[in-house]
Amino acid sequence: MNIKFVRMFSVLLIVILISSFVIQPASAASSCSCLKYFQNNKGLPSTGDANFSAYKYADWLSKNGYNVSYMTPSKTFIGPGQFSGAGIIINPGVLGSNSTHGHIGVVIEVKFNSSKSNWTIYFKDANSNYSYMPGYNGTRTESGCSNVGYRQITTSSLSGVSFFKWSKK
Repeated sequence: MNIKFVRMFSVLLIVILISSFVIQPASAASSCSCLKYFQNNKGLPSTGDANFSAYKYADWLSKNGYNVSYMTPSKTFIGPGQFSGAGIIINPGVLGSNSTHGHIGVVIEVKFNSSKSNWTIYFKDANSNYSYMPGYNGTRTESGCSNVGYRQITTSSLSGVSFFKWSKK
């Protein structure tokens, strides 16, 4: 055999072997719906329907292998972290949510101000125009989504707003 050919073949083989072990970059984060972010962030399943309404997701979970429990904040005392990590659902058109699909996010904290008789809800979400939490202007990349905001809503009524937790059956 020709020694030049053997060397070229060996180099080519080495290049092919090395390139097969090169770690490919992770896919870039993309803009997400609020529901897609919630599912990514909590490791929950997709409904399989890109147009599924966010406000119906807790009910979908309860029909698909999860125990879902709804929670109501108390005006007298909310323990630190009691709502942290829970889901918040805002029904369609309530507090500025999408008029068809509503909204869903991940609760950070819920507070009641007795002197003003109003609630402040701090949460993370994607694809919304709610006010940013103090110190969190602008969106961030998190859970594969490039449009995540740390938000807050202040309201005197929780009508049309629900909080829930879930566990696998």
